[in-house]
Amino acid sequence: MADVFVIEAHRGKGLGRWLVECMLDYPGIERCRRLLLATTTAPWLYEKLGFSKPDNPDLFWQVNRPDMYKKQIRNVAGCNLPADISLDESQHARCTMW
Repeated sequence: MADVFVIEAHRGKGLGRWLVECMLDYPGIERCRRLLLATTTAPWLYEKLGFSKPDNPDLFWQVNRPDMYKKQIRNVAGCNLPADISLDESQHARCTMW
């Protein structure tokens, strides 16, 4: 899973925690040796869910595409959001699934 975020209008409602909990509960994820998370916000939340800073940050490298979100990406339907969250047409999340 990559490039997942909560749009600003719905932040502070527990969606970030819910998304990470869903990912961690996904069948088979327990067989992954390492799960990586990149974030600039709420490190305390991810620590509570079992994430920690890497022991060796020099181990990780990246391909950074800073203009990625300026491109049109297909909408993915069928997400089961919590009952108290609804998105109007202008707020639909854009994401890519492999």
